[in-house]
Amino acid sequence: MPETTWTAADRYITDQLGQSDGALHAALADSADPGVRDMCRFMEMIAAEPRVSATAIQTVGSKGYDGFAVVLVTGEAGPAP
Repeated sequence: MPETTWTAADRYITDQLGQSDGALHAALADSADPGVRDMCRFMEMIAAEPRVSATAIQTVGSKGYDGFAVVLVTGEAGPAP
């Protein structure tokens, strides 16, 4: 696959994760499950991090919800605090 195709795919994913996600915020607000709230916060942190490119894949499991995230570090870390 040409590099331009991968670049376009990365840009699409970044654009999607960089936007405010109503479903993510609704899940965070409505869920009493601490694990769901923590995962929502994790996804928000990834979306706000300019040094990574990421996507989340929702799957169907025995819990009724499940999934995983693929995160690629694309930039260098800044100096340690």
